[in-house]
Amino acid sequence: MGLGTWLARKGNVGGTARAVANGWRAIAQKNPGMSHEEIAETYIGIRYGATGEPQLAKTVLKNLKANRRKATPLNLAWTVFSVENADEGNTVLEHMVAWKEIMREEIEKLGVKAD
Repeated sequence: MGLGTWLARKGNVGGTARAVANGWRAIAQKNPGMSHEEIAETYIGIRYGATGEPQLAKTVLKNLKANRRKATPLNLAWTVFSVENADEGNTVLEHMVAWKEIMREEIEKLGVKAD
């Protein structure tokens, strides 16, 4: 594993994936009847309610729906990461394939299905 991959895994890329996976699992366990869309919306509300950033919540939700992405832990993690790092748009797009794979691995390490 190269230094860049290691930094992505241990830093913001992997951290976002782990936070989403842990939140997704907790919400799903407490609310077994929730759809994936409801879990994603609940997670978004919790994440940005805690930080007092309702504009980010709206943007994440809008982007998740606008891109017609199925509400999955991986798609949610990527959307959160993309929105929170919008000022680094070129870098995010340049590394999208590798970073999404890191996210997938980190999510599944925690026992959550990424897709």
